[in-house]
Amino acid sequence: MKKLRLIFLLTAVLAAALVGCSKDDDDDEKGYGDWPAIKVTASQVAFSVDGGSQTVSCVNYSNWWISAIALSDDTASTTTFTGSNGKKATNGWVTAEVVNKNQLTITAAANAEGTARTATIAMTVGDAYTTLTVTQYGNGTVRPQN
Repeated sequence: MKKLRLIFLLTAVLAAALVGCSKDDDDDEKGYGDWPAIKVTASQVAFSVDGGSQTVSCVNYSNWWISAIALSDDTASTTTFTGSNGKKATNGWVTAEVVNKNQLTITAAANAEGTARTATIAMTVGDAYTTLTVTQYGNGTVRPQN
């Protein structure tokens, strides 16, 4: 009888260990830690050579903030924060500003250089993060076909 109890106990412990270590179906949607990944209405925005503004929304969080803006053609550039708590930032030709808690307005200055350029905006909320790619076309740049 003691052997039967021991076998039953070992089987129960083994089953609990296997279930406890299984992969969750939504692990791919996790950000860093236990925070679900940030979901946005668009992960890429594009501007004409004339510049302009576009808005991207975060659909599953409010109160996100800007971590950094990186320019692809200038590794020595730095992000200048002008708003409190990462709510407004500029780097070179691109400015990003959090408005209405879950919306990000991205503004691109006119492209006087005439060549295409790209920036990456890093957004954070809690332990979750995402990046947005900003492309601005230059004179004569052919836009990719959708």
